Amino acid sequence: MDLDNVKDEQAGALIFDYKDLLNRPQKSFFWANIYGAPGGEGLMASGGKLADDMNKDPLIATKWKGRILIGIEYEETEAPKLGVESMATLPPNDDEGTPIKGATSIVEDS
Repeated sequence: MDLDNVKDEQAGALIFDYKDLLNRPQKSFFWANIYGAPGGEGLMASGGKLADDMNKDPLIATKWKGRILIGIEYEETEAPKLGVESMATLPPNDDEGTPIKGATSIVEDS
């Protein structure tokens, strides 16, 4: 959860090669670097279009923002669909569906 008093904002972006993801072993994890606009100083201090563009496109971004651990799971289907899914607002469960003790959601209910 983000504890500062500002709205949610995009801090950076990632680009994935879909074929590379499918070549990874099922349920594998990997670290991905996040790149975006520098913040708080100079040209980027007030945000604006250049900062927004850098936060959406890591190829033009100039600042490393951190990294994220990503897990990949996929399944074969005759009718694939393209879409975006929201992050779960409930605490996660283990593989048997039992709530994980002490685990909390990483997003707030809206």
